[in-house]
Amino acid sequence: MSDTCDVMRIKKKRLCAGDLRHLAQVLSRDQVVGSFDSVEPEEIFTEIARSWMAIKTVAGKSLVSGIQVLDETTHMFFCRYTPVLAEMDITKTFFLWSGGYYRVLKLDKINEDNLTLAIQCALRGDSTKAAAEA
Repeated sequence: MSDTCDVMRIKKKRLCAGDLRHLAQVLSRDQVVGSFDSVEPEEIFTEIARSWMAIKTVAGKSLVSGIQVLDETTHMFFCRYTPVLAEMDITKTFFLWSGGYYRVLKLDKINEDNLTLAIQCALRGDSTKAAAEA
């Protein structure tokens, strides 16, 4: 076993440096009140980080760390532990990757060793308007 790979609790799965080949933006969504005539609030997306991630499409019922993933999960994002990502507010966080917005549904520290994060996400669209309406 090389020093660059972390063995995860997921059966027969390792997260190696070479798996982290997708650069994703981590965005925080804030809603602000627009003009008096506006019915809908304005959404403002602010980049809080960029991270290299391994991304897996989820189909059907899956288990991650012995926990069933949420039904609406479409993708799993795996990344190295960083305090910024580990402490993000998942109710306001989106990932922007490959032109699509992914809403963060759940965050799990794999093996509880502060080395790897598994993040359940749902694809919400390819524009800020579509992401805001999710």
